[in-house]
Amino acid sequence: MYHCCYRLTSLELSKFDTRNVTDMGYMFGSCNNLTSIDVSNFDTQNVTNMHNMFIGCGNLTSIDVSNFDTRNVTNMYGMFGDCGNLTSIDVSNFDTQSVTNMDFMFFQCYSLTFLDLSNFDTQN
Repeated sequence: MYHCCYRLTSLELSKFDTRNVTDMGYMFGSCNNLTSIDVSNFDTQNVTNMHNMFIGCGNLTSIDVSNFDTRNVTNMYGMFGDCGNLTSIDVSNFDTQSVTNMDFMFFQCYSLTFLDLSNFDTQN
């Protein structure tokens, strides 16, 4: 949707109705000047694909995904990859029991100092 929107620095997404969305792959990919984004109100209950959703968002320092419903997601490949300035992210409530691909999920997230993956179910 916003893939490669290099000049974007912020987005107003509070009125987005995402309840029927199934694919959020590359949604904000390579938005490297994006400094803030509020996706806390996204309804993700039907999403199955979040691959590379935030990849290359190198100027984001935090992303609030704590309310994401990920029970149906199967692909999280590169979801936060190359988010080098990301200092915090709360994925502790992610339901990952259906996920089959987590490759490069946090690739080059150099600034993360803590990541709680204790609830991640990686059996698939």
